[in-house]
Amino acid sequence: MDLHKIISRLESNNIIRSQPVVVGISGGPDSLALAHILHTAGFNIILAHLDHLIRPDSGTDADFIFALGREWGVEVVARQADVPGLALRQKVSLEEAGRIARYQFLFETARSMNGQAVLVGHNADDQVETMLMHFLRGAGLNGLKAMPLAGILPEWDEKIPLIRPLLYTWRDEIEAYCREYQLTPRIDLSNRENTFFRNRLRNDLIPYLQTYNPNIKEVLLRSNITLADDHSWLQTELEIAWKVLDPELHEDWVAFPQPSFLQFHAGAQRNLMRRMIASLIPYARDISFETVQACLSFVARPTRTNELALEQGLSIRLVENNVFLAREVEYALEQQENVLQLEVPESVLTVPGQVNLSSGKHIFAEMLSAGAARSHPGFLSAGHAFMDAAKTSGDLQVRNLNPGDRFAPLGMDGKSMKLSDFWINTKVPRELRQRWPLVCQAGIILWVPGFRISDAARVTDLTRQVIHLWVE
Repeated sequence: MDLHKIISRLESNNIIRSQPVVVGISGGPDSLALAHILHTAGFNIILAHLDHLIRPDSGTDADFIFALGREWGVEVVARQADVPGLALRQKVSLEEAGRIARYQFLFETARSMNGQAVLVGHNADDQVETMLMHFLRGAGLNGLKAMPLAGILPEWDEKIPLIRPLLYTWRDEIEAYCREYQLTPRIDLSNRENTFFRNRLRNDLIPYLQTYNPNIKEVLLRSNITLADDHSWLQTELEIAWKVLDPELHEDWVAFPQPSFLQFHAGAQRNLMRRMIASLIPYARDISFETVQACLSFVARPTRTNELALEQGLSIRLVENNVFLAREVEYALEQQENVLQLEVPESVLTVPGQVNLSSGKHIFAEMLSAGAARSHPGFLSAGHAFMDAAKTSGDLQVRNLNPGDRFAPLGMDGKSMKLSDFWINTKVPRELRQRWPLVCQAGIILWVPGFRISDAARVTDLTRQVIHLWVE
């Protein structure tokens, strides 16, 4: 394993050793080796562990991580997530639900701990497997490029980067590193079972391909690097085409001139259409080939009614020479998880006390000591708010939005933004915003339930009493 290259990748992404980085750690060989490399190199690391509650003995992994933190003298943040329940609610696979829960947790931790980046232990084998998964599911160039070494994922955070320092390091090199430094990783026996798609690729398909070419993994990784470069170049060309097309973008619909669109090359048309669809349904990770193809076919040869219903709540229609791509409001509401709505325009929230929301939900309030707050299992959850009691006084108000409302979200160094801009960033449908509860005091928004607290109410090392708010 080339440790110099691994450290150089971090330095090239402006990662400073003295500032904290959040390291996602399961206890397995990859994440354990990554954490050890960083700790040994003198980086200020925070170990972040999420228990997916899939295996009966998964709780022992957290014990292992906490023991490691004590041995190394580094901070550990751990949480549990009902990944099987999330998979059922969102109608996604366990793998996808785990990915969603994991990144949400890692970036929430980074924001709360002032982390400069989130680091994960994906390796070269993971990259090859991801590339094959996308290929077998019918992905284009965007899917075949698989995972980037580093970058911003706007769906999780618009400023904090995700970095994969081991992305070009093979799994057997990582396991050899663990043996050399006498690290004893936790072994997830479920990785040997073929229940999950990735495991079937790892355990069956790749060994079978190696009978045709023993170096198939190296060949695929080289192809992946080439495709990633091709994709990067294509994005530059796509930006030019996007500016030429100049589509009119709104939250629930997109409009563009049919004649201009048809002048582009078929490859440009496909990428432009994908980007317009993604602007309407940003919560959809994959947009199917069939959906994009149906849109392209419609633009070239409209139906007799000049309208076509698509999957994922989309529709497309032609009005004179303009094409309108729209999402159904009902579908958007169905996709919005944990919708919160006020029953009345304004209520007083005492501490302790509660305020009723619609659909049988409530906002509860209690007073905690700072120590009890920090050890609370919901301390980093978006469904909970922990605010410095000394920075608030008296009862709180829970109200609807007012014209001109501004909000200073935690993580923006006290800078405020229009609440309307915050709503756009969080992808809350416009139809839900008027009755979404806002916890305020003296006109200042302290918490947007389901999202973030205000920087003005943040808990610090000097905090003694904490107001704890939560929704259930």
